Amino acid sequence: MAFQNMGSNPTQVVGMGDSFASGEGADNDGGKDYFRETDYKENLGNDEVSNKYHRSKYAWIREANLPGKSQSIGEISDSYGNVDLSFIACSGARTYNVISGGAWQWGNSLPQIDLGHLDQNTDIVTIAIGGNDARFSDIITRCLIPAITCPGHPGAHLDGKPMDLEVPRIIDEEVKPGVQETLAEIRTRAPKAQLVLMGYSPLIDGDCVPYLNQEEAAWRNDTVAPHLTAAMREAAKANDAIFVDPAKEFQGKAICGDPETIHGVVTSGRSEADNSAPLPSMKSFHPKVSGARLYADALERGLG
Repeated sequence: MAFQNMGSNPTQVVGMGDSFASGEGADNDGGKDYFRETDYKENLGNDEVSNKYHRSKYAWIREANLPGKSQSIGEISDSYGNVDLSFIACSGARTYNVISGGAWQWGNSLPQIDLGHLDQNTDIVTIAIGGNDARFSDIITRCLIPAITCPGHPGAHLDGKPMDLEVPRIIDEEVKPGVQETLAEIRTRAPKAQLVLMGYSPLIDGDCVPYLNQEEAAWRNDTVAPHLTAAMREAAKANDAIFVDPAKEFQGKAICGDPETIHGVVTSGRSEADNSAPLPSMKSFHPKVSGARLYADALERGLG
């Protein structure tokens, strides 16, 4: 066993949350930019084990610089410097995959709070959570169905209810309380930490995605996204957390933007533990490496 001498106690940083925190999509080469232990499939006789956490080396929690630091969080932590990063975000996570005693994820990971990385010595906790609770994937999938315009269209339903009514209800009655509970538990486990809740970027800036028209994009960007942002901001305020809205950094740079920093529908360059065709890759509608950099910029702005 080897020990590394340090001149001072390192800044303890914990990066938690869902795919927007793990770096899903921040990959240039078929999953090779994901940490290997977070992207694999293994056959065990008649069973298959897979890990789809998809933690990218380019995730924004690794790319961002802390105030006063000349290197990124990831660079300093990787070199055993005076920043110690516990990176536990997982693609697909919902609030019940984070809270203590909640659901295991991908069948082999404890809820993130129960992994034991939060304590009285934790200095900074960042988290992006709530998008999967808000059913973003289901909403986008439904809106991509040909001949259905998701906002207000008779065929646009979620759980058998009109989508334009059900989505706001889910945000108000399920997402907001879930995020509040999650932040409250983090605050209890890491009482001295600076807690940062990261919002979600705009997804679409134009009309280049097949079957997703401008009306649908506008509904997502101008109705659903602001509603979710407001709910998350209130949840952060209730738990003495910083809320960072990355919309400023992504203005004009989402799908169809210039430059485009978020993936549209991805069908190639899949990682090992990804959706199988004909389903789109899990990278779809997630930030590219350049988008993760914009998220890092937003975090740096939020931390001042």
